[in-house]
Amino acid sequence: SLFVFLFFFDFARYIRYWHLSIRRERQYGIRDMPYMNSWFKYNPQKEIAKLNKPVMIIQGNTDIQVSIKDANKLASANKKSQKVIIKKMNPIFKEAPLDTQDNFKTYNQPELPIKSELVQAISQFVKY
Repeated sequence: SLFVFLFFFDFARYIRYWHLSIRRERQYGIRDMPYMNSWFKYNPQKEIAKLNKPVMIIQGNTDIQVSIKDANKLASANKKSQKVIIKKMNPIFKEAPLDTQDNFKTYNQPELPIKSELVQAISQFVKY
């Protein structure tokens, strides 16, 4: 179950990455393109619908790469899904504002802790 969560989380993140601006593309680098291209053959909603196991969708409401709308689509694709929206969590699991520049600043601050709500949600799901 945790693998499924991580798979779709990673997939959704890279789908959104494809649509980033040139400025952000320079930040992440072109070297990841073959890896990202390999994911495009998958439709996350179709893949998640095939699962007959509990699925957890975790989304931060200050995630500037994957939207809550995307999380809703994934959650609606599988009746066994659990969706958790974590307030003020960005794509790297840190507390961050919605402002893009301030949000990006957290990417270079490894000392910031991950959101405790994330740890709690995953722990409860794994126990489930």
